[in-house]
Amino acid sequence: MSICSFYHYLACLILGLLVGCHSYEGVIHRVESGENIESIAQKFDVSKEALLKANPRAKKFPPRPGERILVPKKISRVYIPTQRRRGYIPISEQNPPTVTFPDEPSTRVGSSDVSKPSKNVSMVPALKSPQVRQKYKNKLQFLWPSEGRVVSKYGKKDQKMHNGIDIRASSQAPVLASEDGKVVFSGNELQGYGNLVIVRHQPKIYSVYAYLGTILVKKGDLVKKGQAIAKVGKTSDTAFFHFEIRQGKQALDPLKHLPSR
Repeated sequence: MSICSFYHYLACLILGLLVGCHSYEGVIHRVESGENIESIAQKFDVSKEALLKANPRAKKFPPRPGERILVPKKISRVYIPTQRRRGYIPISEQNPPTVTFPDEPSTRVGSSDVSKPSKNVSMVPALKSPQVRQKYKNKLQFLWPSEGRVVSKYGKKDQKMHNGIDIRASSQAPVLASEDGKVVFSGNELQGYGNLVIVRHQPKIYSVYAYLGTILVKKGDLVKKGQAIAKVGKTSDTAFFHFEIRQGKQALDPLKHLPSR
């Protein structure tokens, strides 16, 4: 499975986990407390390499309890649906929640579509002058979602596009809504993004917060700029989260729309 299988459409999150460029059949395993890639590979009698190939993001971000990973069927034990055990879900029976973004083209979080935003985007870069702020009082001006340090910037890395920024912060520190908006997704059902919150600010403008710790909001909630929507989680030995700004199907460089600091 290629990395694109971990991304979902922002415009319309369809039923089921998305399958990437390579087709893998298998079993979705819900990670339990104390499990890691090695123990899961041993449990299913597959190689660690095969498991990582089917779940490439696990190389950098070890799966946490509650997340789901794909165990490829073509190299795994035969799975018999009538002998189900806790945490084992056949792909055909998955039913993750659906989030619909009206009138939006198909878009994938983290995808490599990074074309320039259209001229009618209702958003301006961070503005310092009060007079200029007054002029653009109806435009979006994003707030930093955390006081943490940026450890990975937007841009191409190792031939792959990183469509946001990674922010390192103290574990359990608050993650703030970057602008007023409505929560259109809240949960951890989407493989490879951990706890995820998506907030819609305007019909085609979204902010995305991934790899979170505790989520403090639910789908449908209206949030205010600066409101705590989650807490920073800890993956392996690092406490961080991922942040994106989206205009429809286009990923924008968050640093161009956040205040200088």
